[in-house]
Amino acid sequence: MLFGGAIPILPGKTERARRLADELDAHRAEYEALNARHGVIANAIWISHSRDGRDIYVNVYDVAPEGHPPMSERVWDPNGSAYDRWWLEWVNDVLGIDIAELDPLVDSSGGIAAFLMAAEDGQILFI
Repeated sequence: MLFGGAIPILPGKTERARRLADELDAHRAEYEALNARHGVIANAIWISHSRDGRDIYVNVYDVAPEGHPPMSERVWDPNGSAYDRWWLEWVNDVLGIDIAELDPLVDSSGGIAAFLMAAEDGQILFI
């Protein structure tokens, strides 16, 4: 099953978005454990562009369809691990999104559920 999202990058933050892999190196073990726990088979990230010239952060995951908790159940803790603190700061700095303040994007389990799209059996679903 594929999940993905596309979010505009804040002005002046495209270079940091391009360096995501470099920043992620310090958190690689926790990132890979998180992906394994949620059945992520592959992840592709790239920068695209909108018609009006804005840079867009695009992220697509290929996730095993069964046997893993959905990524939407993942709760990012601002007082948690170094990985959580780094990722929350990165998303806020580069995309302008404070995940802790996204009440409309938080499902009843407390996980981020919006801006995700699932493509299964040729159908595209917004979650």
